Amino acid sequence: VANRQGSGADELAISSTYQGLPVIDGVTQFLVGARCLLAYRDFQQRAVMKCDVTDQQKVDYWKRQLQDCDYVSESLASELLRDFGIPMIQSLEVSSLDELQTAVLNVGFPLVLKTAVQGIDHKTEVGGVILNISDQPQLQDAYEDLLQRLGPAVTVAPMADNNGVEMILGVSRDEQFGPTVVVGFGGIYAEILSDVAVMLPPFDSAEVKRVLKSLSMYPLLEGVRGGSPLDIDSYCDVAAKMSAIALALSDSVVEIDINPVRLGVKGCIGLDALVVQEQKN
Repeated sequence: VANRQGSGADELAISSTYQGLPVIDGVTQFLVGARCLLAYRDFQQRAVMKCDVTDQQKVDYWKRQLQDCDYVSESLASELLRDFGIPMIQSLEVSSLDELQTAVLNVGFPLVLKTAVQGIDHKTEVGGVILNISDQPQLQDAYEDLLQRLGPAVTVAPMADNNGVEMILGVSRDEQFGPTVVVGFGGIYAEILSDVAVMLPPFDSAEVKRVLKSLSMYPLLEGVRGGSPLDIDSYCDVAAKMSAIALALSDSVVEIDINPVRLGVKGCIGLDALVVQEQKN
């Protein structure tokens, strides 16, 4: 490899390239290239990682479920993820005020009410999430609002503890690379912050932790200004399970989004889930 200050379009640089000698144009590009080369060296030296889902019956069951349904509701998405070991907050889906009143007996106050109308994947953007409902009058007003604007189907869940940091976990399918997994910082500002990393499965929890340390907001997880460190290992374990799901259901699922994943001092839990299945022919 040669580094040459100046234009990479001159005759010497071009002839060197044709002879098999890579020419990097300038110090900045040289440093970027060296970093990539060292990262690839480290990648080659790491042990081969495996994250197979051993319960093939469970995989086959969910493939059938995804094939048979026309739409994956949030409650079904949470059930799928929970079945593969992803901690998700318990929620109930209802479609009338009477059903909601019955569900509240199990959920209790305070609670969150979210639209469950088919086709609304990003609920916050349409005002489809109402938080901190603490009594019956607020509950009835909130349901009436969602009913009039969006429709009768809603999901009710207990209000999660606000302590901790909001993370994200996602799966998407790339035409070239196959399934990829997104890890990093989430919540309603996930797209603005863009402090995430894309990983190629399979990978284990140790690899997730290594990748998280490269993110700019990672010090938040270790505790700042006297705060307690968060349970980073629990998030890394869940991300490794997501790696296994991404591979096991790669021909059935095109997208999974758990945002936010609330990470606290002890454990983490997904608060909202989206699963998009492969479209039928």
